[in-house]
Amino acid sequence: MEKKKSNYSFLYIALLIVLFIATLMPTIKPTYAQEVEQSEKTQALTIIDEVSFIAWRKGEDVESGKFLVACFYVPNEVYSAECSYNVFYCPKVYLERANATDDYIKIFQEKNMQYINIPGAKYQTAPNGKVFRMGIANMRDANLDIEFAYIFYVQDKDGNIEYFTPQYAKYNSDVGADYSNEELLEILDQKLDMDNNFKGIVTKLEELVDSVWLYVVIACGAVVVVWGAYLGVKVIIAKKNDEKVNAKGMIKGLVIGIVIMFIFALGAPLLIKGLNAWVG
Repeated sequence: MEKKKSNYSFLYIALLIVLFIATLMPTIKPTYAQEVEQSEKTQALTIIDEVSFIAWRKGEDVESGKFLVACFYVPNEVYSAECSYNVFYCPKVYLERANATDDYIKIFQEKNMQYINIPGAKYQTAPNGKVFRMGIANMRDANLDIEFAYIFYVQDKDGNIEYFTPQYAKYNSDVGADYSNEELLEILDQKLDMDNNFKGIVTKLEELVDSVWLYVVIACGAVVVVWGAYLGVKVIIAKKNDEKVNAKGMIKGLVIGIVIMFIFALGAPLLIKGLNAWVG
């Protein structure tokens, strides 16, 4: 008798799980399609979101000695003369010791760690934007094998500071070259074309998923409901023990399938959103 009650308890629980998930699935939308209230972006964040790292320039000349310079691009559509454009740099090992992933200047100041700030007032005019070239000149021989972290950041008129992803390089490596202005602009064009093409692909994926998502979820929910009901009836009317075991095994398989569908349902939009943020 206890065994029979246990069998029916398992059936009730399985059916409740199926019905609950089936009811919930049509309400799921891709993460990027959900309307989420966001605070208005600061001017600094608006700019830093559109910054691109172009390339490293390195070489040696009479005036600057050995130099290692990071080149960043800011589109005209977000550039503002009211903001300051700078580079924070230090040996990479200092960044690791400070365990800093954001608010670099604040963290270094709090820990009394050394860093150098390079104002970025000068820039080179490029098609549809500005190219900032900032880095180290007159490098000492002792520093040529040190890997430095260059972090481009923007400070707006309200004092907000936003940092770009850290870039790492050392002089004694195969990174960069002594590019001319024309070569640098050519690299920039190639990079922007590649980024725009990739952004276009991601945008099309977003549009495709967003247009069919509701129908896919409804179809999956319908399959779950119908198949769950069929299995529930099959367990109830099963007379032989082996038939009951087979039916219960099918219910377990259905629950596993639902879990996999949910992982895909949540993971696919998050992956596309991550790709969009990465190329952005």
